[in-house]
Amino acid sequence: MEKRVSYTKYKVVVEAISDFCVSANQNFTLESSEYLINGKFAYIIENSSVVKMLEDGVISEKELEDIKAFLQGHPEYLEKYFRDYKLELASDYGNNLSIVRFWRFSELGSNSYQERYAIPASTVKGILKTGFLSFFLDKAEYKYRREGNKKKLDLMLLKPNNLLNEAKNTQQLYEILVNQNSVKDGIHLYKLVGENTWKEINEIDNIVLSTENMLFRNIICLDLVSKNGRFAVKKVNRISRVNKNSATLQYIELAQKGSLFEGEVKEVNHLKDLSVSMLSFLYEDLNYPEDLSLIDICREGLKKFSKKIIEAERKHFAQRIKDLSPQNSKNSEFYDTLLSEVEKGEIIIKLGRGGIHAKSFMSFDLNNLSKQDFFPYTINVDDTDKLPIGWVKLRIEEE
Repeated sequence: MEKRVSYTKYKVVVEAISDFCVSANQNFTLESSEYLINGKFAYIIENSSVVKMLEDGVISEKELEDIKAFLQGHPEYLEKYFRDYKLELASDYGNNLSIVRFWRFSELGSNSYQERYAIPASTVKGILKTGFLSFFLDKAEYKYRREGNKKKLDLMLLKPNNLLNEAKNTQQLYEILVNQNSVKDGIHLYKLVGENTWKEINEIDNIVLSTENMLFRNIICLDLVSKNGRFAVKKVNRISRVNKNSATLQYIELAQKGSLFEGEVKEVNHLKDLSVSMLSFLYEDLNYPEDLSLIDICREGLKKFSKKIIEAERKHFAQRIKDLSPQNSKNSEFYDTLLSEVEKGEIIIKLGRGGIHAKSFMSFDLNNLSKQDFFPYTINVDDTDKLPIGWVKLRIEEE
Protein backbone atom coordinates (compact mmCIF):
# COMPACT_ATOMS: atom_id res chain seq x y z
CA MET A 1 0.00 0.00 0.00
CA GLU A 2 1.36 3.36 -1.03
CA LYS A 3 0.31 6.62 0.56
CA ARG A 4 1.21 10.25 0.15
CA VAL A 5 2.10 11.92 3.36
CA SER A 6 2.89 15.30 4.83
CA TYR A 7 5.37 16.30 7.48
CA THR A 8 5.24 18.05 10.78
CA LYS A 9 8.21 20.39 10.79
CA TYR A 10 10.18 21.41 13.85
CA LYS A 11 12.68 24.23 14.02
CA VAL A 12 15.80 23.17 15.93
CA VAL A 13 18.09 25.77 17.49
CA VAL A 14 21.31 25.15 19.42
CA GLU A 15 22.83 28.01 21.41
CA ALA A 16 26.30 27.72 22.91
CA ILE A 17 26.31 28.27 26.68
CA SER A 18 30.02 27.55 26.77
CA ASP A 19 32.42 27.05 23.87
CA PHE A 20 32.01 23.68 22.15
CA CYS A 21 33.35 21.56 19.30
CA VAL A 22 31.50 18.89 17.35
CA SER A 23 33.75 16.82 15.12
CA ALA A 24 31.44 13.77 14.79
CA ASN A 25 32.97 11.07 12.59
CA GLN A 26 34.92 13.63 10.59
CA ASN A 27 37.67 13.63 13.23
CA PHE A 28 39.77 16.03 11.18
CA THR A 29 42.93 17.16 12.91
CA LEU A 30 45.39 19.64 11.41
CA GLU A 31 48.98 18.70 12.12
CA SER A 32 51.57 21.42 12.68
CA SER A 33 53.07 20.80 9.23
CA GLU A 34 49.73 21.62 7.59
CA TYR A 35 49.30 25.20 8.76
CA LEU A 36 51.26 28.35 9.41
CA ILE A 37 50.54 30.91 12.11
CA ASN A 38 50.76 34.57 11.14
CA GLY A 39 49.35 37.12 13.56
CA LYS A 40 45.88 36.15 14.78
CA PHE A 41 45.32 33.46 12.18
CA ALA A 42 46.43 29.93 11.33
CA TYR A 43 46.58 29.60 7.54
CA ILE A 44 45.94 26.08 6.26
CA ILE A 45 48.39 25.22 3.48
CA GLU A 46 45.78 23.90 1.09
CA ASN A 47 46.94 22.04 -2.02
CA SER A 48 44.82 23.83 -4.63
CA SER A 49 46.14 27.21 -3.46
CA VAL A 50 49.71 25.93 -3.62
CA VAL A 51 49.10 24.79 -7.20
CA LYS A 52 47.69 28.24 -8.03
CA MET A 53 50.90 29.82 -6.68
CA LEU A 54 52.90 27.51 -8.92
CA GLU A 55 50.75 28.38 -11.94
CA ASP A 56 51.12 32.09 -11.21
CA GLY A 57 54.89 31.77 -11.10
CA VAL A 58 55.08 32.82 -7.44
CA ILE A 59 57.01 29.70 -6.50
CA SER A 60 59.28 27.33 -8.36
CA GLU A 61 59.16 23.55 -8.24
CA LYS A 62 62.23 23.63 -6.00
CA GLU A 63 60.53 25.98 -3.56
CA LEU A 64 57.50 23.70 -3.67
CA GLU A 65 59.52 21.06 -1.81
CA ASP A 66 59.31 23.14 1.38
CA ILE A 67 56.31 25.38 0.86
CA LYS A 68 55.94 26.13 4.57
CA ALA A 69 59.48 27.55 4.75
CA PHE A 70 58.77 29.67 1.67
CA LEU A 71 55.58 31.10 3.20
CA GLN A 72 57.35 31.82 6.46
CA GLY A 73 59.75 33.97 4.50
CA HIS A 74 57.00 35.53 2.35
CA PRO A 75 53.92 35.93 4.61
CA GLU A 76 52.45 38.49 2.19
CA TYR A 77 51.17 35.58 0.08
CA LEU A 78 49.18 34.01 2.91
CA GLU A 79 46.18 36.34 2.69
CA LYS A 80 46.19 36.40 -1.11
CA TYR A 81 46.20 32.63 -1.64
CA PHE A 82 44.99 31.11 1.62
CA ARG A 83 42.40 33.57 2.99
CA ASP A 84 39.58 31.04 2.42
CA TYR A 85 41.44 28.52 4.56
CA LYS A 86 42.38 30.50 7.64
CA LEU A 87 41.34 29.86 11.24
CA GLU A 88 41.04 32.62 13.80
CA LEU A 89 43.18 32.24 16.92
CA ALA A 90 41.81 33.39 20.26
CA SER A 91 45.28 34.63 21.27
CA ASP A 92 48.90 34.44 20.18
CA TYR A 93 50.13 30.87 20.24
CA GLY A 94 53.81 30.09 20.00
CA ASN A 95 53.51 26.30 19.92
CA ASN A 96 52.54 24.54 16.74
CA LEU A 97 50.40 21.72 18.11
CA SER A 98 47.75 19.81 16.20
CA ILE A 99 44.36 21.54 15.88
CA VAL A 100 41.07 19.67 16.16
CA ARG A 101 38.61 21.15 13.64
CA PHE A 102 34.89 21.78 14.06
CA TRP A 103 32.60 19.74 11.76
CA ARG A 104 31.73 21.43 8.49
CA PHE A 105 30.62 20.76 4.94
CA SER A 106 31.71 22.31 1.64
CA GLU A 107 29.62 24.47 -0.67
CA LEU A 108 30.93 24.89 -4.18
CA GLY A 109 29.79 27.76 -6.38
CA SER A 110 30.68 28.55 -9.98
CA ASN A 111 33.71 30.56 -8.89
CA SER A 112 33.76 30.10 -5.15
CA TYR A 113 34.38 27.63 -2.38
CA GLN A 114 32.98 27.95 1.11
CA GLU A 115 33.08 25.83 4.22
CA ARG A 116 29.93 25.92 6.34
CA TYR A 117 30.16 25.05 9.98
CA ALA A 118 27.37 22.79 11.21
CA ILE A 119 26.20 20.18 13.66
CA PRO A 120 25.61 17.08 11.50
CA ALA A 121 22.18 15.50 11.12
CA SER A 122 23.48 12.23 12.58
CA THR A 123 24.31 14.03 15.82
CA VAL A 124 20.82 15.56 15.93
CA LYS A 125 19.18 12.16 15.54
CA GLY A 126 21.47 10.73 18.21
CA ILE A 127 20.33 13.49 20.59
CA LEU A 128 16.68 12.62 19.91
CA LYS A 129 17.32 8.92 20.56
CA THR A 130 18.99 9.77 23.86
CA GLY A 131 15.93 11.79 24.82
CA PHE A 132 13.54 9.00 23.87
CA LEU A 133 15.29 6.39 26.01
CA SER A 134 15.83 8.85 28.88
CA PHE A 135 12.09 9.51 29.00
CA PHE A 136 11.37 5.86 29.81
CA LEU A 137 14.51 5.15 31.81
CA ASP A 138 14.25 4.67 35.57
CA LYS A 139 17.81 3.65 36.39
CA ALA A 140 21.02 2.30 34.92
CA GLU A 141 23.86 0.20 36.25
CA TYR A 142 27.44 0.23 35.02
CA LYS A 143 30.41 -1.88 36.02
CA TYR A 144 33.76 -0.19 36.51
CA ARG A 145 37.02 -1.93 35.63
CA ARG A 146 40.53 -1.14 34.50
CA GLU A 147 42.51 -2.44 31.56
CA GLY A 148 46.09 -1.38 32.22
CA ASN A 149 45.98 2.40 32.63
CA LYS A 150 42.59 2.76 30.97
CA LYS A 151 39.28 2.93 32.75
CA LYS A 152 36.42 0.92 31.26
CA LEU A 153 32.74 1.29 31.99
CA ASP A 154 30.51 -1.58 30.92
CA LEU A 155 26.76 -1.05 30.73
CA MET A 156 25.13 -3.80 32.77
CA LEU A 157 21.47 -2.83 33.07
CA LEU A 158 18.84 -0.35 31.92
CA LYS A 159 15.56 -0.40 33.82
CA PRO A 160 12.49 1.26 32.22
CA ASN A 161 9.67 2.90 34.18
CA ASN A 162 6.78 0.73 35.36
CA LEU A 163 8.10 -2.52 33.87
CA LEU A 164 9.69 -5.55 35.48
CA ASN A 165 11.84 -6.13 32.39
CA GLU A 166 15.48 -5.09 32.41
CA ALA A 167 17.77 -4.55 29.42
CA LYS A 168 21.51 -5.12 29.03
CA ASN A 169 21.88 -2.54 26.25
CA THR A 170 19.94 0.18 24.47
CA GLN A 171 18.71 -2.12 21.69
CA GLN A 172 17.14 -4.48 24.22
CA LEU A 173 15.50 -1.48 25.89
CA TYR A 174 13.92 -0.46 22.58
CA GLU A 175 12.63 -4.00 22.14
CA ILE A 176 11.18 -4.07 25.64
CA LEU A 177 9.34 -0.80 25.01
CA VAL A 178 7.94 -1.65 21.61
CA ASN A 179 7.28 -5.38 21.99
CA GLN A 180 4.29 -4.79 24.22
CA ASN A 181 1.35 -6.33 22.36
CA SER A 182 -0.71 -3.14 22.24
CA VAL A 183 2.22 -1.25 20.78
CA LYS A 184 3.45 -3.85 18.31
CA ASP A 185 0.00 -4.27 16.78
CA GLY A 186 -0.20 -0.55 16.04
CA ILE A 187 3.08 -0.19 14.18
CA HIS A 188 2.92 0.58 10.48
CA LEU A 189 6.26 1.08 8.78
CA TYR A 190 6.86 2.79 5.47
CA LYS A 191 9.78 3.39 3.12
CA LEU A 192 10.18 6.50 0.98
CA VAL A 193 9.74 5.45 -2.67
CA GLY A 194 9.16 8.84 -4.28
CA GLU A 195 8.66 12.49 -3.46
CA ASN A 196 6.30 12.46 -0.47
CA THR A 197 5.26 8.90 -1.42
CA TRP A 198 5.78 6.00 0.95
CA LYS A 199 5.16 2.25 0.67
CA GLU A 200 4.39 0.02 3.61
CA ILE A 201 7.51 -1.96 4.45
CA ASN A 202 5.54 -5.22 4.73
CA GLU A 203 5.20 -5.02 0.95
CA ILE A 204 8.92 -4.53 0.33
CA ASP A 205 11.03 -7.68 0.31
CA ASN A 206 14.12 -8.24 2.44
CA ILE A 207 13.70 -5.22 4.71
CA VAL A 208 15.16 -5.94 8.15
CA LEU A 209 15.05 -3.13 10.69
CA SER A 210 16.12 -2.91 14.30
CA THR A 211 13.47 -1.80 16.76
CA GLU A 212 15.37 1.47 17.13
CA ASN A 213 15.13 2.17 13.41
CA MET A 214 11.48 1.13 13.37
CA LEU A 215 10.73 4.11 15.57
CA PHE A 216 13.18 6.64 14.13
CA ARG A 217 13.27 5.69 10.45
CA ASN A 218 10.82 8.41 9.49
CA ILE A 219 12.22 11.17 11.66
CA ILE A 220 14.20 13.19 9.13
CA CYS A 221 16.96 15.37 10.57
CA LEU A 222 18.88 18.06 8.71
CA ASP A 223 22.24 19.57 9.59
CA LEU A 224 22.10 22.47 12.04
CA VAL A 225 24.01 25.20 10.21
CA SER A 226 25.85 28.03 11.92
CA LYS A 227 23.76 31.21 11.66
CA ASN A 228 25.43 33.56 14.06
CA GLY A 229 28.59 33.48 16.10
CA ARG A 230 32.33 33.16 15.97
CA PHE A 231 34.75 30.26 15.67
CA ALA A 232 38.22 30.42 17.13
CA VAL A 233 41.05 28.07 17.96
CA LYS A 234 41.61 28.01 21.71
CA LYS A 235 43.80 26.27 24.21
CA VAL A 236 41.81 23.61 26.05
CA ASN A 237 43.05 22.02 29.26
CA ARG A 238 41.91 18.66 30.49
CA ILE A 239 41.60 19.31 34.20
CA SER A 240 41.46 16.69 36.93
CA ARG A 241 38.93 16.62 39.75
CA VAL A 242 41.37 14.98 42.15
CA ASN A 243 44.42 17.22 41.80
CA LYS A 244 45.45 20.57 40.34
CA ASN A 245 47.44 19.15 37.48
CA SER A 246 46.31 19.50 33.88
CA ALA A 247 46.74 16.85 31.25
CA THR A 248 48.13 17.47 27.77
CA LEU A 249 47.26 20.85 26.31
CA GLN A 250 44.99 20.75 23.27
CA TYR A 251 44.20 23.22 20.49
CA ILE A 252 40.55 22.94 19.47
CA GLU A 253 38.47 24.99 17.04
CA LEU A 254 35.48 26.03 19.13
CA ALA A 255 32.13 27.66 18.46
CA GLN A 256 32.18 30.55 20.92
CA LYS A 257 29.67 31.17 23.68
CA GLY A 258 26.46 32.62 22.23
CA SER A 259 26.90 31.02 18.78
CA LEU A 260 23.65 29.87 17.17
CA PHE A 261 22.97 26.87 14.94
CA GLU A 262 19.65 26.32 13.19
CA GLY A 263 18.10 23.49 11.25
CA GLU A 264 15.02 21.37 10.89
CA VAL A 265 13.57 18.04 11.93
CA LYS A 266 10.64 16.58 10.01
CA GLU A 267 8.29 13.96 11.41
CA VAL A 268 6.41 11.99 8.78
CA ASN A 269 2.75 12.30 9.62
CA HIS A 270 1.98 8.64 8.97
CA LEU A 271 3.84 7.98 12.21
CA LYS A 272 0.52 8.90 13.79
CA ASP A 273 -0.45 5.34 12.78
CA LEU A 274 2.12 4.16 15.31
CA SER A 275 0.21 5.97 18.03
CA VAL A 276 3.10 6.46 20.40
CA SER A 277 0.48 7.13 23.07
CA MET A 278 0.21 3.35 23.35
CA LEU A 279 3.39 3.65 25.39
CA SER A 280 1.56 5.89 27.86
CA PHE A 281 1.24 3.13 30.46
CA LEU A 282 4.98 3.58 31.01
CA TYR A 283 4.51 7.17 32.13
CA GLU A 284 0.92 7.23 33.38
CA ASP A 285 2.06 8.19 36.88
CA LEU A 286 4.20 11.11 35.62
CA ASN A 287 1.32 13.50 34.88
CA TYR A 288 1.86 13.53 31.11
CA PRO A 289 -1.04 13.55 28.65
CA GLU A 290 -1.57 10.35 26.72
CA ASP A 291 -1.16 11.87 23.27
CA LEU A 292 2.54 12.68 23.26
CA SER A 293 4.14 12.44 19.84
CA LEU A 294 7.52 10.82 19.27
CA ILE A 295 9.18 14.27 19.22
CA ASP A 296 7.29 15.24 22.40
CA ILE A 297 8.72 12.19 24.16
CA CYS A 298 12.24 13.04 22.94
CA ARG A 299 11.95 16.61 24.22
CA GLU A 300 10.63 15.62 27.63
CA GLY A 301 13.28 12.91 27.94
CA LEU A 302 16.03 15.38 27.12
CA LYS A 303 14.85 17.64 29.94
CA LYS A 304 15.15 14.69 32.31
CA PHE A 305 18.59 13.81 30.89
CA SER A 306 19.67 17.45 31.22
CA LYS A 307 19.07 17.56 34.94
CA LYS A 308 20.84 14.24 35.48
CA ILE A 309 24.09 15.16 33.72
CA ILE A 310 24.24 18.67 35.20
CA GLU A 311 23.81 17.35 38.74
CA ALA A 312 26.38 14.61 38.16
CA GLU A 313 29.04 16.95 36.74
CA ARG A 314 28.34 19.57 39.40
CA LYS A 315 28.84 16.97 42.13
CA HIS A 316 32.35 16.12 40.92
CA PHE A 317 33.59 19.34 39.29
CA ALA A 318 31.81 22.42 40.67
CA GLN A 319 34.47 23.15 43.28
CA ARG A 320 37.29 22.52 40.81
CA ILE A 321 35.77 24.97 38.30
CA LYS A 322 35.31 27.55 41.03
CA ASP A 323 38.96 27.18 42.09
CA LEU A 324 40.17 27.86 38.52
CA SER A 325 38.78 31.40 38.68
CA PRO A 326 37.78 32.16 42.28
CA GLN A 327 37.09 35.85 41.60
CA ASN A 328 34.61 35.12 38.80
CA SER A 329 31.09 34.67 40.16
CA LYS A 330 29.94 33.19 36.82
CA ASN A 331 32.30 30.26 37.34
CA SER A 332 31.25 29.58 40.91
CA GLU A 333 27.58 29.69 39.94
CA PHE A 334 27.96 27.97 36.56
CA TYR A 335 26.17 24.70 37.35
CA ASP A 336 23.48 26.42 39.43
CA THR A 337 22.74 28.60 36.41
CA LEU A 338 22.43 25.53 34.19
CA LEU A 339 20.03 23.88 36.64
CA SER A 340 17.91 27.02 36.87
CA GLU A 341 17.50 26.89 33.08
CA VAL A 342 16.32 23.27 33.29
CA GLU A 343 13.84 24.21 36.00
CA LYS A 344 12.39 26.73 33.52
CA GLY A 345 11.80 23.87 31.06
CA GLU A 346 14.90 24.35 28.90
CA ILE A 347 16.97 21.49 27.45
CA ILE A 348 20.62 21.85 28.50
CA ILE A 349 23.02 19.17 27.24
CA LYS A 350 26.67 18.67 26.33
CA LEU A 351 27.85 18.18 22.75
CA GLY A 352 31.12 17.10 21.21
CA ARG A 353 34.06 16.67 23.53
CA GLY A 354 31.97 16.95 26.65
CA GLY A 355 32.89 13.67 28.31
CA ILE A 356 31.60 10.10 28.40
CA HIS A 357 28.92 11.00 30.96
CA ALA A 358 27.31 13.23 28.32
CA LYS A 359 27.16 10.36 25.81
CA SER A 360 25.93 7.60 28.08
CA PHE A 361 23.41 6.97 30.86
CA MET A 362 26.01 7.07 33.63
CA SER A 363 24.11 9.83 35.42
CA PHE A 364 21.18 7.41 35.93
CA ASP A 365 23.42 5.09 37.97
CA LEU A 366 22.78 6.56 41.42
CA ASN A 367 24.52 3.67 43.19
CA ASN A 368 27.86 4.47 41.57
CA LEU A 369 27.79 8.27 41.19
CA SER A 370 29.38 8.80 44.60
CA LYS A 371 32.32 6.50 43.87
CA GLN A 372 35.59 8.22 43.01
CA ASP A 373 36.52 5.69 40.34
CA PHE A 374 33.16 5.81 38.56
CA PHE A 375 32.86 9.32 37.15
CA PRO A 376 35.47 10.69 34.68
CA TYR A 377 38.56 12.08 36.40
CA THR A 378 38.92 14.86 33.83
CA ILE A 379 36.88 17.25 31.72
CA ASN A 380 37.90 19.70 29.02
CA VAL A 381 38.04 23.34 30.11
CA ASP A 382 38.54 26.43 27.96
CA ASP A 383 41.85 27.95 29.03
CA THR A 384 40.55 31.50 28.56
CA ASP A 385 37.15 31.45 30.32
CA LYS A 386 38.01 28.57 32.67
CA LEU A 387 34.65 26.93 31.91
CA PRO A 388 33.92 23.36 30.81
CA ILE A 389 33.38 23.15 27.07
CA GLY A 390 30.40 21.50 25.43
CA TRP A 391 27.34 22.98 27.18
CA VAL A 392 24.51 24.10 24.88
CA LYS A 393 20.84 25.00 25.05
CA LEU A 394 18.60 23.06 22.65
CA ARG A 395 15.17 24.17 21.44
CA ILE A 396 12.82 22.07 19.30
CA GLU A 397 9.67 23.95 18.34
CA GLU A 398 6.92 23.00 15.91
CA GLU A 399 6.76 25.39 12.97
